[in-house]
Amino acid sequence: MDSGDGRPRVCILGGGFGGLYTAIKLELLMWPRGKKPKASAGPHRTVCVTLIDQGERFIFKPLLYELINGTAQAWEVAPPFAQLLAPYPIQFVQDKVLEVQPEQLLADGGSATGGSITLASGGSIQYDWLVVSLGAAADPRGVPGVREHARPFVSLEDAEFVAQQLAAYEARAALGQPPATVAVVGAGYAGVELAAVVGERLRGKARVVLLTPGAEILEAAPAGQRTSI
Repeated sequence: MDSGDGRPRVCILGGGFGGLYTAIKLELLMWPRGKKPKASAGPHRTVCVTLIDQGERFIFKPLLYELINGTAQAWEVAPPFAQLLAPYPIQFVQDKVLEVQPEQLLADGGSATGGSITLASGGSIQYDWLVVSLGAAADPRGVPGVREHARPFVSLEDAEFVAQQLAAYEARAALGQPPATVAVVGAGYAGVELAAVVGERLRGKARVVLLTPGAEILEAAPAGQRTSI
C-alpha cells in the first residue's frame, strides 16, 4: 500500500511539538530516490504527509503565559498551522479522530500494511505509516475539585480567558472591593512561572496561591534551581 507512485503515505495525529516537528523533519531528511513522502507537482497533487489536529493553531506552550502579561501577541504564540506548513508539501486537516483501523494486525498490535483513520467530519484517510503524538492531559495532581472547577492552561482560549479574568480582578480592586484569590494548581516549571506572572500583574490587587500535593515546589528540578526560586 502506498500513494500510487511508490512513496509511503504518512499520517500524524497531533499538532504539538512532536507532531509538527515530525512532519517538517520528514521533508528535511535524505530519502532514497522515489521514496520521500511528499506531494507531487501539479494542481492535482497527491499529498503523502498529513497532519491532523483538532485545533486551527499550533500552541507554543512555553510562551503561553506571555499572553497574560502582554509581552507577546497571539500570532507569535499560536500561529496557524496553515501558515507554518505553507513552505512544505504537508496537508493539514483540522478534525477529530474517531477511530484508527489498522490492517493485517501483528502480534504486537501494529500493522504491516497500514490502515485507515475515521474523522468526526465523516471523512477518512488512508495511511501506510502512522505517527501518534497526541500530547498529555492536564494533571490535577490529586488536588480535590480541580477537575470540576479549575481551568486548564494549555490553549490560546485558556490564555485569553485567564487574561480577561485578571482584568476583571484589576477592575474590582480599582473599585475598592475585597481582593480576589487566584489559585494555580501544580508547582512544576509551568505552574511556578504562571503563578509568578499572575502575581506580578496583580501585585497588591489579588492574592495568588500556588497549590501542590508535594512537600516543595519544582520537586523534579535540581536542588539548585529549587533554592533559587
